[in-house]
Amino acid sequence: MKNRKFGICILVLATALLATPTTSQAAEGGPEMSPEQMQEMMAKWQATMKPGPKHENLAHFVGKWSTETKMWWEGPGSEPDVTKGTADVKWILGKRYVAEDFEGQVLMPDATGQKSPISFHGFSMTGYDNYKNLYVGTWADDMGTAM
Repeated sequence: MKNRKFGICILVLATALLATPTTSQAAEGGPEMSPEQMQEMMAKWQATMKPGPKHENLAHFVGKWSTETKMWWEGPGSEPDVTKGTADVKWILGKRYVAEDFEGQVLMPDATGQKSPISFHGFSMTGYDNYKNLYVGTWADDMGTAM
């Protein structure tokens, strides 16, 4: 049964690949790109691949850090809960991005309002997008599933 399903999947994939228009077919009805235009486009694309001065602006984040996290569970004007942690920030992917590995704790209230320390681990990646001309980043942690 598994081999039959695998064979059908391969057949569907092969049919899809064979039915995909080639570059020249996709360009029908529109102007074709000259070799010079193609070369210019490739040079621009290659320029967006290289780290540059905007990436170097991220260098001051690189290192091992002691952190302090403040949480205001009771809202504005209340005293924050303060916990300590560490962050290890490194260059990755040829100095295109910095990646942060964070370890700490959060004082989490229970149903009675009593707060207990809970371990907290997070990861971020930040870089500069040469194509969009802006800094981009993402964060994920073990306190939820949202990025």
